[in-house]
Amino acid sequence: MTTHTQLAAAIAALALTMMTLPACAEDPMLPKFFHGDWCPIAGKDNQLYRRGKCSEGIRIDASGYSTRTGRCRLTKLDEGPEDFELEFVCKDKRDRESQISGVRMRTNEKGQLVTVPAQ
Repeated sequence: MTTHTQLAAAIAALALTMMTLPACAEDPMLPKFFHGDWCPIAGKDNQLYRRGKCSEGIRIDASGYSTRTGRCRLTKLDEGPEDFELEFVCKDKRDRESQISGVRMRTNEKGQLVTVPAQ
């Protein structure tokens, strides 16, 4: 392979790589420690969840979360020093769309999921 051919191949590989980067950057992903099934804990001021399946629970994966009423896709993730600020676009079972903005999410020392409105 000549130097010119090698250079052309390297440029083509770089161009292909750069074309795929914006697509990856546009798709925020929830950290793995949030993934799984969560049940709300009754009687708490903020939304507090424990691990496990239940009828009113949520299932979190890399791209968002699901409830019995619909699916919410993560559209923005900002990592702060103690938690994550998130935004979602949700669709209910009838395909009606809504946006949820300004939710803070973290796990506490007991391994529970804590969600509160962002200030």
